[in-house]
Amino acid sequence: MGAVMIVAGLLMVFMGAKLVLAIFGAGVFFCLAFFLFSTFYNVILPTSTPVWAYAIVGIISVVAAAYAS
Repeated sequence: MGAVMIVAGLLMVFMGAKLVLAIFGAGVFFCLAFFLFSTFYNVILPTSTPVWAYAIVGIISVVAAAYAS
């Protein structure tokens, strides 16, 4: 995540205000995807959940975060 933010910062230096909405959208995407998946992983799903269910939850989290951002 740190490397992504460094690259995004360098793009902001050279591209200026053209990328403000894109950088904000990417930040919302990463934060929301992490929050959704970690909530399902730690709170909702039991420890006996198969791996394929975690993959489905991950895909759903990424789709929901993409829609929100």
